[in-house]
Amino acid sequence: MTVMNNSHNGNHKVPAPAEESISPNESQVHVVMKNNHEEDIELVGGGGGGIKGQEEFKEEEEYEEDNGKIPDINFMGKEEHVVTNYAGGWQFFKVAVRGKTNWLETMYPRTYNICIKIILPLLFLIGLSFLCGYFLARAESGNEISTNDAILADFVDDVIKINTIQSGVKKSYDACLAEYANNTTNILTSSTSTSTSTSKEDHLVNLTDLTSFLESCTQPAVNETQTIADNFLENAFEQNYNDLSQNWITCRNETYARNAQSSYITTQWLESFFGLQAKYSSDGSNRTEEEATELARVEASTSEHCVVNPAAGGIFWFTVMSTIGYGNTAPTTVTGRALVFTLGFLSIICFTAVIGQAGYVLNVIADDFFNRFSLKRLTKGFTAVFFWLSMLILWMIFYTGIVIAYSHARYDGYNFPFGDGMWFSYITVTTVGFGDYHVAHDTFLPGDMFYIPLVNLLGFVILANFCLKLSDVLGKYISKGEDLLDMLVNLRDVVKKKEVKAVEMNGEERDVSIVDA
Repeated sequence: MTVMNNSHNGNHKVPAPAEESISPNESQVHVVMKNNHEEDIELVGGGGGGIKGQEEFKEEEEYEEDNGKIPDINFMGKEEHVVTNYAGGWQFFKVAVRGKTNWLETMYPRTYNICIKIILPLLFLIGLSFLCGYFLARAESGNEISTNDAILADFVDDVIKINTIQSGVKKSYDACLAEYANNTTNILTSSTSTSTSTSKEDHLVNLTDLTSFLESCTQPAVNETQTIADNFLENAFEQNYNDLSQNWITCRNETYARNAQSSYITTQWLESFFGLQAKYSSDGSNRTEEEATELARVEASTSEHCVVNPAAGGIFWFTVMSTIGYGNTAPTTVTGRALVFTLGFLSIICFTAVIGQAGYVLNVIADDFFNRFSLKRLTKGFTAVFFWLSMLILWMIFYTGIVIAYSHARYDGYNFPFGDGMWFSYITVTTVGFGDYHVAHDTFLPGDMFYIPLVNLLGFVILANFCLKLSDVLGKYISKGEDLLDMLVNLRDVVKKKEVKAVEMNGEERDVSIVDA
């Protein structure tokens, strides 16, 4: 067996006798930390042997070359000795942490790898989405508030125009009656003296009858015009109301629910509009009512009642990083697009690396579990493919349940259909993201980042395992890249041999021609 003697004079590797050596593959490694700073590593099941890995010795030797001797640390207890020619506190910390983590990985390999190589990287992706999404939401929030203000201003402009048209028609109608009455009065006043008073009264009575007749005659047309105007304004309001967005901001108070933010925005904007209208009408600037209204329409805003929503930016960034891209919104500012162009691309790279590593680690741990419990059929072949496909379908069902519960909680008891939930799960885990269904930003809370995206990431890991098993199966029936490489190398060798042979033949022909000459 090999003994590591960590004395004050340095580390010395003592080779064991050849007859005591045994293959590490045939035994189980046990580590015993002794009180005299010796680390005795034994192989149980047939004697001792060379245990200390070559890579670990290489790391220690490289460290000794760069920084002197390695500190003598007992990771099972307190620090026992520190070599004086040590390079620095940071290097000491790294060695200590490395030794501690190596011990944890040795004692609890599955738990260690699940926590360090699956869970923590997935949480890192969520934190990255939250951080980058916050800055993206800050960049886009101002433009979204301005867009909402413009939408409501356009609606008020439509209302003003319709009211102007209606009042203009009414005024022209009244003006025509007044003109007719004035003309009739002038005619009666300038009539000859032979005209009787009775004839004058008859004319006046006829004017009254005419007014009544015109009102009754035109009333259906007026009512129809009013109905058309009301319908137009209602449709315009609904259209503008639906165009209001809360993709990067949140606008609400205790009275309004998160799914009614558009109503809150509309209410606050109208309050701002009427307040400014009254202010500009009475500020003594001799503005007309139309000028005051137009100025208030342009300057009314809800900026004081809306703030940045980091959770909305976080869920959007998650769809960018995972390449889902539901398509429900997109950055419109130069800053926002620059962030997605640069940090978004780096996030996609991180996502790919993390999911690849997590999928591989989970695959290894799952195969080890199946081997330990005599389920080797689940580690390879079509059986493994169908198993991970079944796991993916179960994940979709589980995620559908989360979507249904989320919709019920956020939208006043709305029951999201199960079939639509399965469809949404499918377009999410496959990163298709058609956009017919998406996670609404206005109802998304910061706490939701730690279970909806996390469940999505677990689905991606399961999908990665399915793809790994499927690629193994297909690799048996499809020519591998190594085979293609060998074919190309062989082809290149054949071509070179032909070229050499052709050169030799040309040389022999030249020699023959010289002899003949």
